Amino acid sequence: MSDLVIDYAWTRPSPAAIAAAGYKGVVRYLSTDPTKNLSQAEAQALGVVGLGVRCAWETTATRATAGGGAGYDDASAANSQADSLGYPSDVPLFYAVDEEVDPNSVKAYFLGAQSAGLRPVKGYGDAAICDALAEWGFGNDHWQTVAWSGGEVDTANAALYQRLSPTVGIPGVPTSDFDEDVCLRDGFIDTFWFPGKQPTDQVTDGLTVFATDASVLPNDQATALYMSLLWYALFLVRGPESLQAWAWWANEAQVKGAHVALAEFLATPEAQAHFQDLRTAIAWLVKQATPPTPPPAPPIPSGNRS
Repeated sequence: MSDLVIDYAWTRPSPAAIAAAGYKGVVRYLSTDPTKNLSQAEAQALGVVGLGVRCAWETTATRATAGGGAGYDDASAANSQADSLGYPSDVPLFYAVDEEVDPNSVKAYFLGAQSAGLRPVKGYGDAAICDALAEWGFGNDHWQTVAWSGGEVDTANAALYQRLSPTVGIPGVPTSDFDEDVCLRDGFIDTFWFPGKQPTDQVTDGLTVFATDASVLPNDQATALYMSLLWYALFLVRGPESLQAWAWWANEAQVKGAHVALAEFLATPEAQAHFQDLRTAIAWLVKQATPPTPPPAPPIPSGNRS
């Protein structure tokens, strides 16, 4: 079965809900509009639940016809934003052609983007755009949209295909809030960025496994789990600021929801520094339908006390 991902702009579906629905990744935007763009916190939250991420630069529908200078400027801006996210230097960025045009009218734009000499340049557009990009030397792994493609699925030069409407729903999220995309090649999802995940990083792998387990919990149980985990962490880090930090993270759960706050908490250096102790608590907490109280805190070396 082909892997499915979603793309969305101004809406923010819960990463846990996206993963629970069976999606494997997301395509998120970089642009001149901060309210549309992927943030570092969102990227980390997506990574914690095991979702892959690819980014696309998109501003106006006609931008790709603005010439080589526009392509160079956009690639520079897109890569600067990607750098701030920690987006890997070898993971390509998509550049959008969000209208039906003669492919030759966007050639200069893509050559300009490529001339910036930064991350690999790939395109988003109809089948004709994907074919032209392959002909111009940009590879054969572009992102095709159903729009303006006349029913053609360009399996030769597109590796991702944006459908007309989703085939898999996300509970609580209107289908108008996101697009569904199907990977046209086996293993294409492996070319995505998985924020925070390193193949040899047992800490990140362990926390990702936990977050995936927790993502299927109803919100009230996730909240109980989150608060219990914070209570336990309070005993692991007994600095003078620990109580204030606990209160701050507790408030994050109310503002953002337990699943997002939990993902962000587990991505912190503090959580990873106490990984082994937290895993002991986590293993016990996940088994509880509604966690009552965490297990006894382990002895804390005198050097850790404030």
